[in-house]
Amino acid sequence: MNIDSIAFSAIVKEFQNFLPGAVLQKIYQPFKESLLLFVYGQHKETGIYLSLEKNNSFISIVRENPNPGIPASGFVMLLRKYIEGGRIEKVSQPPLERLMELEISSRGGGFFLVIELPGRWNNIFLLDSERKILGYLQKPSESGERLLAVNSLYIKPELPESKILPSLEKEDFFALLSSKADSNISAVFSRDFFGLPPLYAREILADAGISGDTLPGILSKTGLENLWNSWNKFWNYINSGNFQPVLYFGENEKPLCFSVFPLKEFSDNASRKFNSISELLASFAELSRHSLTDDLKTQLGKLLKQLLKKENARLTAQKNELEKASRYEDFKKIGDLILTNLHKIKSGEPEVELENFETDPPSIVRATLDPVLSPKENASKYYEKYKKAKRTTDILQQRVKTTEKQKLAFEEILASIEKATEENELEEIQKKLAKMGYLTVKESPKAKSSPSKPEPFARMNEYEIWVGKNNRQNDYITFQIAKPDDLWFHARGTPGAHVLLCRKHPSKPVPDFLIQKTAEITAAHSRSKNSSKVEVSYTLAKNVRKPKGAKPGMVIISEEKTILVKPVITEIAEK
Repeated sequence: MNIDSIAFSAIVKEFQNFLPGAVLQKIYQPFKESLLLFVYGQHKETGIYLSLEKNNSFISIVRENPNPGIPASGFVMLLRKYIEGGRIEKVSQPPLERLMELEISSRGGGFFLVIELPGRWNNIFLLDSERKILGYLQKPSESGERLLAVNSLYIKPELPESKILPSLEKEDFFALLSSKADSNISAVFSRDFFGLPPLYAREILADAGISGDTLPGILSKTGLENLWNSWNKFWNYINSGNFQPVLYFGENEKPLCFSVFPLKEFSDNASRKFNSISELLASFAELSRHSLTDDLKTQLGKLLKQLLKKENARLTAQKNELEKASRYEDFKKIGDLILTNLHKIKSGEPEVELENFETDPPSIVRATLDPVLSPKENASKYYEKYKKAKRTTDILQQRVKTTEKQKLAFEEILASIEKATEENELEEIQKKLAKMGYLTVKESPKAKSSPSKPEPFARMNEYEIWVGKNNRQNDYITFQIAKPDDLWFHARGTPGAHVLLCRKHPSKPVPDFLIQKTAEITAAHSRSKNSSKVEVSYTLAKNVRKPKGAKPGMVIISEEKTILVKPVITEIAEK
């Protein structure tokens, strides 16, 4: 859910109360489609978070950087060059448009930072004092008549001619409804009034006691008066700025929608109230992101379990075929026995019992014969069966190896999904599955995200523990972070995380309790995390190598030791 025009106006009013006069201290880029501006004003530091995500655009106040950040883009470097250290002189917004403009005075002159959040083509522009575009966060849309190129004059989005601002007098309000007598009133509100989100249109109608599919032409004078009173009451409340922000939840406690005041439509839903619009928007965005992450995690997990089920069924069938085909030596034995006993076999016999003197005591082998063929031809037929079965066995053995390898790959991906906590980690897995041909992912250039990097799982005075959340992170930990004398851990015989115990003093022995705890963390980040005991291998990082051409996460280790532990994650304290 994107920020609507009412919530946008409300957050701008909050900014207008404290931003003028504040100094823009630092500019960060937490994600590809976001900016974080730290400003100092009214004797405190405040963070302004600007999210341009297509389905989750919002503006809010934050107290800290929500993400370590990605490498600064060219646009961020441009902002740092021109406006970092500058003073915010003015905050403005065209009435009910999702557009906010910060006027900034800096050592390089005057600048404008324009934030557009219409939902589809969200963007942030830096303008010079003549309102020429210096740069933008995302490539602007080339549709329409707006030319938004660097060094061109900035053109504000034009409003559709069919919509008017809701600052209507009573007579004009009635006249508009009268001219739309044959359209249902919900359509009139959504089509002919700019800046009125459907959520609030329904609330106005509910407050007036009028159904959305009512035709304006059949409204009585009393009905029209009630509608005007509800309309007027709504806009008076919005203009007052005395908001009561509330967030509503749907099924499974997922965020459903938000409002600047309590809504009758969702009076039966679970809700949470906030002290400010900013707190509401930040909370909604975070919960929505987690909800989307959980949904994607569930979707990918379900797909992997289905793929694993198919691979297990395929592996069982291949092993059954292999077991049958692996009896090919029996065909050769029968052929040998037929040739050995040619003098005892009569032509035309459908079946014969042959004595096998290679066993002790000698055994009887019953062989089926083709009556049309001679005994010697029947022997040749068994030899042909032997050759065919042997070829089939070789092929099936290779297929079993391939299926087992594919099954292991799926198990590792499933383990990565279960460990993932961030959306970009799941998106990496999603892209990997798409590349393997198991998913179709529509990706625009703007949707690309940087690969996730691991962070320390735990820190102590002399040690750090790192845990990989996917194969790419496993490789990064093992071959980028690890020093030769760090300890490397992995659950034995099961997909799981590469875990690294880094130490500042390689010559100092690692305490046994720390090896035990790190092994427990390793076991808890493996597919065997629900087992009572898991065997964990560990060795020096210098004993871990990657075969040439191996896929991410695949390694070979030597000089390993093993420890049997219970999968558990507990707080680690220095001893």
